[in-house]
Amino acid sequence: MSVTARVLVVASDEDYRAIDAQLGAHGYASRRAGDGGSRPDIAIVAQDQDAPSASGDDAPLPVLYIPSADGLDTPSEGHGLSEYLSPTFSEIELLTRLRGLSRLATMREELERRMATTERFGVAAPTSTPPLGTVRDARVIVVADDDVNVASLHATLGREAALALVPDRHDALRRLERDEFDAVLTYVGDGGRDWLDLVHSLRGNARLYNLPILAVIAENDEDLTSEAYRAGVNDVIDNRGSPNDIAFRVLNQVRQMRYRLALQTSLRQSRHATTTDSLTGLYSRGFLQAHLTTHLEETDEDRPLSLAYMRLDTLAWANRALGHAAGDLLLRQVGGMIGNLVRGEDLAARFRGDEFVISMPDTTLADARVVTSRLCGVINSSSFALPGAETPLSVHLSVACIERVDGDSLESFLRRARRELAG
Repeated sequence: MSVTARVLVVASDEDYRAIDAQLGAHGYASRRAGDGGSRPDIAIVAQDQDAPSASGDDAPLPVLYIPSADGLDTPSEGHGLSEYLSPTFSEIELLTRLRGLSRLATMREELERRMATTERFGVAAPTSTPPLGTVRDARVIVVADDDVNVASLHATLGREAALALVPDRHDALRRLERDEFDAVLTYVGDGGRDWLDLVHSLRGNARLYNLPILAVIAENDEDLTSEAYRAGVNDVIDNRGSPNDIAFRVLNQVRQMRYRLALQTSLRQSRHATTTDSLTGLYSRGFLQAHLTTHLEETDEDRPLSLAYMRLDTLAWANRALGHAAGDLLLRQVGGMIGNLVRGEDLAARFRGDEFVISMPDTTLADARVVTSRLCGVINSSSFALPGAETPLSVHLSVACIERVDGDSLESFLRRARRELAG
């Protein structure tokens, strides 16, 4: 049975039992300090406890801090890769935080694995993972109507970031599409749904797809909090929290996003003419096969690994009706979108002809289907200009997802994926 992640919990007995039940229900394996076993992937630490330190050459564990009863004691940025919960956190907030930290840890591990594969092709790769930086120049768009007093926000967050205040989601979308921002902070008003429309619009936008979104709610509303996280909000903040808390959490999301982008840059630098498909710029079939072989052989079988097998159904029609030059252009455009939309830790390759494969480490089948549904939703709703076509062309990308099972080889893994797509 695959495990989403191994979690070390450093907390009181009562807190451990409550957290253990929540984690177990969602595929996480938790243990106490001193219990032994495999090295954990992430730690959950109460703020009155000491965070675990790295051993040997191991990178520091990502840490999710549990606040004390008095609220969030915002630590310095020296804590490394870390996240922080609300004083009265819900299960969905806990799981959202864990997923975010797990993804960053997976990206870091995948970068090291990909560098090793790249070197097997005789290509020099980046030699180390990028450091976590300090945020001093963030640009944050604040979506708030006239009833929201943002003076305290300007006095706190405004010291560290440039703020752009806009009154509604339409203005926000126009600004976001025109200018570069590091995060969106939206205030949720009484009964209004504009904030939710804004979240859906951003998560469906190919360029703004991964932009951090934080929502400030007027009260500790569990249903509203759950709805926000399900829609794709990165952090939900109770309006009763201090302005310093809001500022810290915004900057922490920006910091993590910049670290993620730095990891993605390093991952892109591992691509080379020797390892990429010349038409689409994605990884080549040979690189994918070498990388997957190593992944299957060297990682524990209880670590999930999912594969998406995709086919561009429109390509055959484009080749017949418009010619192969137009078909090649379509492949290049769709391949470029796939490369831009995949998560940083995922490896996208052109497998053959009109077929693409995405390898998704530490991703369960259920999560893989969510990831590919969003990706295909963006591409299938886009239009592509091709020579010889009187109007922009819509495409259809078919996809099938499978998850690694015990004993999978490269051949059996890919064969099952192709059968799933054909069936």
